[in-house]
Amino acid sequence: MTPLYNSAGRVVGFANNNTFTDLRGKAIAYVQNGSVYNYRGRHVGWWRGDHMRGPDGGVVAWFQGASGLGVIPPIPSIPPIPPIPAIPPIPPIPTIPPIPPLDKMGWSSSTFGSWVP
Repeated sequence: MTPLYNSAGRVVGFANNNTFTDLRGKAIAYVQNGSVYNYRGRHVGWWRGDHMRGPDGGVVAWFQGASGLGVIPPIPSIPPIPPIPAIPPIPPIPTIPPIPPLDKMGWSSSTFGSWVP
């Protein structure tokens, strides 16, 4: 599991294949065709390979060493020991993703996990 960092350099979750988990290991989102959905099928952002962009085009979360962010990432904190991931639920039928905005040269107003039901 790879730690995901926020705009302050704190670990906010983990990525495991195409699933995002919270700090306790609960699956909270998944990636399908470059779009990020929560487990209610709601589109919450876009995955760019090493970082996530929010609905406004800003950076929400990133891997250490990510490129093409458009912002200077802070020094990342030391990640905690990854939790044992829970078995993710069966993904619902996702909504149709909106047209992605242009990538913003800044942080998103959305925060990682704010869209968890």
